[in-house]
Amino acid sequence: DIFERESRVLFISIHRLGKGFFPGTGAADELGSADGRGRTVNVPWQQAGLGDDDYSAAFELVVLPLLEEFEPQLVLVSAGFDAAAGDPQGKMRVTSEGFAQM
Repeated sequence: DIFERESRVLFISIHRLGKGFFPGTGAADELGSADGRGRTVNVPWQQAGLGDDDYSAAFELVVLPLLEEFEPQLVLVSAGFDAAAGDPQGKMRVTSEGFAQM
């Protein structure tokens, strides 16, 4: 929410969305507002069991093209690991190699 109205910041989030997942926001249609409209990009996963190939595709098809267009001077990464294979909450299948690739 802090950058929702900011045109100078591109915020991209790949995350689980659904009942039981904090904070319960981040739907694909949440795009930012005012000058920041279109600068918030959410890739919400609503199904369990996604793995390296799915996350790699999200990076190749969504994240990297946006970064190339935006040309950021600085990239900050905030990574949770509930997508890790074996995490009982996330129920995803991303391996350590998959995280390294991202």
